[in-house]
Amino acid sequence: MTLLEQLIDIDRLTAKQPMPERSRVEVINNMALTSLKQAKKDKDFSLRLWTEGINGARALHSEQRYHEALLAYEIMQSLWPGEDDIRALRELVVHW
Repeated sequence: MTLLEQLIDIDRLTAKQPMPERSRVEVINNMALTSLKQAKKDKDFSLRLWTEGINGARALHSEQRYHEALLAYEIMQSLWPGEDDIRALRELVVHW
């Protein structure tokens, strides 16, 4: 996560250096997956990263970025089964 945070401002989720939007979304998706693997999980932070990643994938119509975000969503469903805030995000997973 420390390496990824050198690329993305975690408060604004913007790139710290110039990069294509596709790359920014990829880094955010990787940050979301990394956050889900940490021993002390911060659900709110993971959801914030995931939401930014899926919205970016949808805006780009990127199959690769979409599948990265979909994987993270499936992991979140396993980590926090039955949680309303996870279930509420289901509408964002709808493929364009």
